[in-house]
Amino acid sequence: MRYYRLKIVGDDGTIQYSVIRPVVFDGETTWQIYPNPSNGAFNLIFQQNANETINVSVYDAKGVLVQQTKTLTTGFIQKITIDLRQGKYPPGMYMIEARGSATRIFKVVKQ
Repeated sequence: MRYYRLKIVGDDGTIQYSVIRPVVFDGETTWQIYPNPSNGAFNLIFQQNANETINVSVYDAKGVLVQQTKTLTTGFIQKITIDLRQGKYPPGMYMIEARGSATRIFKVVKQ
């Protein structure tokens, strides 16, 4: 379920907001990573059933695990930030694996 409201701007510059309304979409959310390439901060957007666990693993170009996190899902669209900006992560290609009820793999480039 998603929520929306309208911002209404009058000719005289006054601002009003409509009532918040829920909207249910039947389609599945496409999991995505952005920006790519990046300076090292990547955002993973996903949606999974509530109270499940997402395991996110980051591998370098050699296949060595360099970072791992777990997140409990809410059933809504969520965002996890994967931070590779620290000095121990050199520029190059990385693979981000997100495991939940399904597994998704993303190739990303840190500049």
